[in-house]
Amino acid sequence: MQKELFATTDTAHSLIDHALRVNELAEIAGYNARVSNIFGADGLQMFIKALRNLLRHVHSVEAG
Repeated sequence: MQKELFATTDTAHSLIDHALRVNELAEIAGYNARVSNIFGADGLQMFIKALRNLLRHVHSVEAG
């Protein structure tokens, strides 16, 4: 279960990073508004990022 949780949060964080980099390069019109509209302001994105950082940097995940 830990391995799957780590893989899921790491993938989500990677997707966020890639989207931000593409937006920096291509300057997508209305990017921030679309992200806010799709994901809202409920803090879920921040939770996923914090969970990923916890699993990667603070708590060692045992494969299994």
